[in-house]
Amino acid sequence: MRPLAAVELLDLWERGRHSPPWRQALLLLAAACPEYTTDALARLSIGRRDGLLLKLREWTFCRQLTSVVECPACGERLEFTMDGGEIQAGADDAPTAIDFHAAGYRGAFRLPNTEDLAAVMAIQDPEAARRALLDACLLEISPVSEADDPNRETIVTARQLPTDVQEAIAQQMQEADPQADIQIDLACPVCDHRWVASFDVVSFFWQEIDDWAWRTLREVHTLASVYGWSENDILSMSAWRRRVYLEMVQT
Repeated sequence: MRPLAAVELLDLWERGRHSPPWRQALLLLAAACPEYTTDALARLSIGRRDGLLLKLREWTFCRQLTSVVECPACGERLEFTMDGGEIQAGADDAPTAIDFHAAGYRGAFRLPNTEDLAAVMAIQDPEAARRALLDACLLEISPVSEADDPNRETIVTARQLPTDVQEAIAQQMQEADPQADIQIDLACPVCDHRWVASFDVVSFFWQEIDDWAWRTLREVHTLASVYGWSENDILSMSAWRRRVYLEMVQT
């Protein structure tokens, strides 16, 4: 994995600005991770993928993450900052198959990946999308009881599973890949309401890139208009040097 130069990041932003988040994630990682094929990146677990994105984000901007949220109780807008390193889990790849044995069923599943998310995007009903995602990740699962032969191969789809079994598998998935669903504890200083918010790494990083891209293009426009430099010349400068030249123009 490697950092991205300013000109590369602008090109990726232009190519991906109207794409769905899963495609934006793959665009960024395909450029930053030449050791992976795009297909291999798409098959990484969501937590592993987001861990790579967090590292790339740290290299691109900084370790600290700052965001603004609205209190669901009183509507107050709150700014919070957290350390990106604190929400990065281990970088090891997830196992190919994870054993499951609970609620009268046994079998194995794998963790959801970007291919799975892309496949269920068109499903409008959230419950149907959840079942389709679970179905894609089930490798095999069989009911087990004292009257059953424990070696009997009975494949069951997610739709056929009792709700408590589906929930147990989803819980085990979350425990096996905690970075796939980052939860942040928040408290409102105005009304003292406390709640837990989900942190979407892809959307957060891409919004930062979008803000940076528009700001950088305005800087390029200003410097090119004043000095006659090309876009490549300006982008090849460090951000510090561009800022110094901009301050000279504005004084």
